[in-house]
Amino acid sequence: MLEELLDILVVSKVEETRAREILSEVARRGKLSYLGKGTNFVTLLLEQNGSKMVVKIEKDDPCAKNAARKEAYFLSYLNKYGLGPKLIFYDEQKRFLIEEFLEGEFIIDYLLKEEDSRKIMDVVLKSLVKAFKMDEIGVAHGQLHLPKRHIIVTSSGPRFLDFDKGVFSKKGKNLTQLIQFFFLNPKSVVRRKVLETFNLSEDDLSLLFNLLKEYKNTKEKPHIFNTILQEITKKQKIDIESCLKDL
Repeated sequence: MLEELLDILVVSKVEETRAREILSEVARRGKLSYLGKGTNFVTLLLEQNGSKMVVKIEKDDPCAKNAARKEAYFLSYLNKYGLGPKLIFYDEQKRFLIEEFLEGEFIIDYLLKEEDSRKIMDVVLKSLVKAFKMDEIGVAHGQLHLPKRHIIVTSSGPRFLDFDKGVFSKKGKNLTQLIQFFFLNPKSVVRRKVLETFNLSEDDLSLLFNLLKEYKNTKEKPHIFNTILQEITKKQKIDIESCLKDL
């Protein structure tokens, strides 16, 4: 199995000597299998004493430079606030990390399949709260305009993944990107269903759009965020305070 994983890593632009060293080290922890690959990483599943973890190995490619370092840095910071997968291990020299494995469905798949309107609203609102929380601590995820594989819906709610493109920013980009994805972008595959679930029409969106512009330009973000939630849920019987309890 390790030779098969080695072949996958090498084909995926991980230098062979480094790939062998990483596999040898991580295999001592437990059973390894292939999960997938993206722009910057090859990901493996590590199973150890009944627990599952993700091993993310940085590619030897110019576009992936410092990806492991950034991911580990932002996870260690976000974990202090209960955000992101838990960082378990990071090797700066070999450029790989081990983090918590999150079981669930990616958010687009979840929203398109789910029929329970209350569950859809709960996931959307909790995602917005987490996005706002990241805005408050000054971390911009960078990929929430299309969070196809960057938000996973677990049994405990939505969780954000993949912070290797993150930056520190006070501009409040996470909430604006996510609201555009859920409610405003006509190209979003989930927009129609989300609008129908919240019983919002196109005419309802003009105020939401204006609130979003105000949110981007104000220092009073908590107040505007509260108003945004009220506008989104104005046709539903939802306790806004319960949405904010995790902040």
